[in-house]
Amino acid sequence: MQYIALTQRCNYSCNCCPCITHDSSSDLDFDILKEKIECLSDDPLERITLSGGEPTIYKHFFEVMRLLFQKRKKVIFLTNSSRLSSDDFLNELNVCYPLNNLEIITTLFSVYPGQHDQESGVIGSFANTIKAIHKLLLYGTRVTLKLCITKNNYLQLNSFYDFMRTEFSDDVNFQISGIDYIGMSEKTRYQMMLTCEQIRSQLDPLLKKINYLKLRHLDNRVVFISNLPLCAASLDYSNYFVLNGEMGQIDYLSAQKDMKSRYYDSIKGSELCFQCIAYDNCPGTYSSTFQVMGDAYVTPFR
Repeated sequence: MQYIALTQRCNYSCNCCPCITHDSSSDLDFDILKEKIECLSDDPLERITLSGGEPTIYKHFFEVMRLLFQKRKKVIFLTNSSRLSSDDFLNELNVCYPLNNLEIITTLFSVYPGQHDQESGVIGSFANTIKAIHKLLLYGTRVTLKLCITKNNYLQLNSFYDFMRTEFSDDVNFQISGIDYIGMSEKTRYQMMLTCEQIRSQLDPLLKKINYLKLRHLDNRVVFISNLPLCAASLDYSNYFVLNGEMGQIDYLSAQKDMKSRYYDSIKGSELCFQCIAYDNCPGTYSSTFQVMGDAYVTPFR
């Protein structure tokens, strides 16, 4: 998988954003990127993930999408959806890269519009995201709605899922994700910090409910958990977690670092992790999580 961070700039100011650079120097040089795209293989199964910051504000975004379509690449991009509610933007993007071939991952921080807008730093961002998703579905775009789980919203897990079922069809997938604490102020970290034991108290009942609905074919959307260790839920629900081996090798390109090959870089960073019976299969999480919370973060299985 190829992972390309087009820019660290963004038009939102999300509280839990790990990007600490927002100036124009954080943009990836287009000539370097163009050369990289031209050297990509012709394998149509190879995936390209575009991220930021906000990738759609990159100056050469449409040109990048056009080049990737010409190379027959499957593109996923991580976005706040700020520009995707615009018909003009969607029409132009659809010319460069047909939207029915595209996959979008976008984030809501809360089921409550006011709380989401406060977390994103932009009034109206909740409504804009919902509007964008509905428009993308009309184009046949594959959409994943992500909840970055924090102390501010973990009690809303069940409500968030119910909102998704009411608002969207099964075509919209659901991702629950841990967060990267890098770049946050000490005050913000304290407001966001959440242990696996706290997460499990809400995640287990939700996954039990999802299992029930899936067995009865009442909800067939894809549900998965990323950047969280297995002890964030009971082992009965380990099948929902994205494991390291499923991620494979990543080729990463950004303005800050030259292209490098690496493996999915989550870690199991507590001494307690080594005592856990699920250690070998656990995907771990961001190293910054253990730097902030240490052993208190995990509740190992014995």
